Amino acid sequence: MNKKLQISVVILMLAISSVAYAAVEGSFDRTLKVNGRVDLDVQSGSGNVVVLQGDSSSVIVRGHIKASESWFNTGGVSAEDKVKRIVQNPPIEHNGNTVRIGRIQEESLRNNISIDYDVTVPKDTSAQVHTGSGDQRINDVSGPVRANTGSGNLTISDIGSEVRANAGSGDLRITNVQGRLYTETGSGNIRASGIAGGFDARAGSGDITFDQTASGSVRAETGSGNIHLHNVSGGVEAGAGSGDVEVQGNMASDWRIHTGSGEVEVKLPSSAKFNINAHSSSGSVEVNHPVTMQGTMKKNHIEGTVNGGGTLLEISSGSGTIRVN
Repeated sequence: MNKKLQISVVILMLAISSVAYAAVEGSFDRTLKVNGRVDLDVQSGSGNVVVLQGDSSSVIVRGHIKASESWFNTGGVSAEDKVKRIVQNPPIEHNGNTVRIGRIQEESLRNNISIDYDVTVPKDTSAQVHTGSGDQRINDVSGPVRANTGSGNLTISDIGSEVRANAGSGDLRITNVQGRLYTETGSGNIRASGIAGGFDARAGSGDITFDQTASGSVRAETGSGNIHLHNVSGGVEAGAGSGDVEVQGNMASDWRIHTGSGEVEVKLPSSAKFNINAHSSSGSVEVNHPVTMQGTMKKNHIEGTVNGGGTLLEISSGSGTIRVN
């Protein structure tokens, strides 16, 4: 086969592929009447989901569908037929104030397809949203909220009760939650502010940043990344495999802080009363509070009481400076 013929074959194959894999699109729009608190459940194998506050007596579901052909289409349903059938019969179940979205029963309709959902709901709504891959945005509902994505970013704000948010990979940005917040991401950053309650965060790799507005215990852990905890009023357990840790607030109960390699900075009021045990394997320990020492003072280890003692501040670093201001 000569070079020109080879090029022609490649061009032809690319042209066939582009036709075979060209996306077919469609959309649907449904309004569901409700009366009272709504229980919302949304599932999407692939696609973005937006849940926002709307009218108090209805749930409005808007879906945008994209489907593509596959060389290995064994189901016998074309992309065009898939879109037509879903538009005619959207995957929406409505029973009283319970709304289920995204359950496609027929397997042949689930392959090579993605659906984006925009859902408006009454404020008095609890929401559970799951996506295999896709971003989620949930705003201004009473909650509780549970949000999970295999791959994608989660943006959640103005929730009236507990939130649980999990991403296999993706960033989590959560603001103004009136309750405890549970978060986890395999790879990505967690940023939470205006949290009126406790906080649990775990990141395989990524930074954790938190600002608290009401008391509650705080637990934060990252494999590689930095931790910043602000205005904490409660107990703290914070650990970083590699990264810096900063904690600021009031010690309502014990604080335990550890980093494998990184610096630790703790900021407390001058009137704070606590017991301190701070140790760095290769680094210095600096405490800018009056310490009554226990044992011998060392550059890398300080143990004693501040202002007569109280709750325990325990800090350790494999390599890095520890500062308590």
